[in-house]
Amino acid sequence: MVIFQAYLYIVINLFFLNEEGIANKLPLVLGLSIGLNSLIASLGYFFGMEFMNTWGEDGIFLTTGVTRGANTLALMCVFVIPLLVHKMLNARSPGFFFLYAGLVFINICGIISSESRGGFLHLIIVTMLILFFNRHLFQPRFLGIAISLLAFGVVIVGTAIPDDYFERQKTLVAENKDNSLRRRAAYVRVGLQSFVDNPFIGTGTGSFPKIWVQSRETLYFKMQERPSHNVYLEVLVESGLIGLLLFLGMLSQAFRDILNSFRRFDLNGNELLKAMGNAYMISFLVICSYGLIKNLLDFKLFILILSVSQIIHLISQQNQEELYELE
Repeated sequence: MVIFQAYLYIVINLFFLNEEGIANKLPLVLGLSIGLNSLIASLGYFFGMEFMNTWGEDGIFLTTGVTRGANTLALMCVFVIPLLVHKMLNARSPGFFFLYAGLVFINICGIISSESRGGFLHLIIVTMLILFFNRHLFQPRFLGIAISLLAFGVVIVGTAIPDDYFERQKTLVAENKDNSLRRRAAYVRVGLQSFVDNPFIGTGTGSFPKIWVQSRETLYFKMQERPSHNVYLEVLVESGLIGLLLFLGMLSQAFRDILNSFRRFDLNGNELLKAMGNAYMISFLVICSYGLIKNLLDFKLFILILSVSQIIHLISQQNQEELYELE
């Protein structure tokens, strides 16, 4: 059923999204919708309005907006930030610039509100990728804007972010790991043992939670069914080596399509579409990386970025053909 829904979602995207939708409408819709969710989470985290957005586990309470978990909130925010930065840097007017800058700020607040360690790491990665892909914009006027935003960010960090946030991030390098990190390591051990027992075709879709609850590792944690929190491990366990190779092949093809589109836009001299391709490439890489700490097979942004990779590929081919016809 999930596979059918995913295919249907991809077909709908391919049918309705065009160059205008990919370049302008989709970033705005995603920015506003995810930004609203981040705003709800931020109100709970920074101002104590905890109704409808508090989620707790192992004695730790995290704000989630209207999502099902802190990692989901963080991933949504990190996914949309490259698209919003692209629109901000290529804004058609000061009004749009400040609109997208505001959405970037709200979604960063959403990441902080989640206190997700994965979100924190991916925010750093996304920031470095954005700086790398936009290094050609390092001119005096943009440098001044960057310094102003950095100064503003330092003030916000120093005055608004609770100390608990930084204490939670420090657990990434602490010698004594918390319960969540120990459990994720246990998922890997259980998953690899299951793969050794069923290496080629796996144990069947949706079977990991049952394998987990029947393992000896659950004696050290709550004995309940849980997902693997790793899409690659999930595919390996449930579909075997054959399924993992097919899954990685699909991701590799999507990445090559975006990369080839980026090169076509560059050859055609279309700098705006090239920058757009960069933004979607960063979002795609974020999704692939986040798959190491989250299940993604039924996550709509994962399915969306696969659709977008093919739409960008088709747009780049059409632009190239039009250019050849003009010549």
